[in-house]
Amino acid sequence: MNIHKLMNIHNTLSPRDCSGRYLAPPSRVGKDEMFSLEQSHPQVVLTASMDLSVEMSRENRKCAFRTAAGKYWTLTSSGGLQCTASTKTTNCYFDMEYCGKKLTLRAANGKYVAAKKNGQLAATVDVAGESEEFLMKLINRPIIVLRGEHGFIGCRKVTGTLDSNRSSYDYFTLTFREGTYSLQDSTGKFWMVGSEASVVSSSDDPVDFLLEFCDYNKVAIRSVADGKYLHGDHAGVLKANADDLETATLWEY
Repeated sequence: MNIHKLMNIHNTLSPRDCSGRYLAPPSRVGKDEMFSLEQSHPQVVLTASMDLSVEMSRENRKCAFRTAAGKYWTLTSSGGLQCTASTKTTNCYFDMEYCGKKLTLRAANGKYVAAKKNGQLAATVDVAGESEEFLMKLINRPIIVLRGEHGFIGCRKVTGTLDSNRSSYDYFTLTFREGTYSLQDSTGKFWMVGSEASVVSSSDDPVDFLLEFCDYNKVAIRSVADGKYLHGDHAGVLKANADDLETATLWEY
């Protein structure tokens, strides 16, 4: 059955299909019929590493990495990293510092993470160089919906104009390519930066943008061409004209 809607009643959920009928048990409900909802954290692949779930802190914008086995990366007394923590502690959090298409990770000891020749990770470097740079790929958002402080990003079908103050959303296809991402609308057109830094969806070919995960469930989008962040104002105008991160450059996804 195709579950169409979910009705929320006193913190419980009642699934309803497209014909308006509610999902009901044929017999007494057991534990196999109980469901819960969890926050969908971004899942990424880091070069020299593994598939990971990135969990951002609401308090300090630091990130923790959780493996498929449910364990967190944690810093050891020697500076090594191990996937052994069952719960998040201070030693599980890292600062992500973006360097164009790549990023560096700074651990709780103030040192940068690097991959050793044997493949093990350790936070022992004071100044980050190319050896401490990682390529991170988002793998669980093949399509994406974006909402800023003034509303959702939506696309005008005829002109390709992107508005950032919509009350309803449009979805966009997200494609990764060598450290960058392209965004494609439902008509097959790609996002691009047009005249006067306006962001429109009108390119026939993919155009490169960078995604920076810098807050809880929020991402900043940056133009590769000039390094500017996408900024949405109260009138719904979306432009690639911001030099620094601010509320108007962060997008829930």
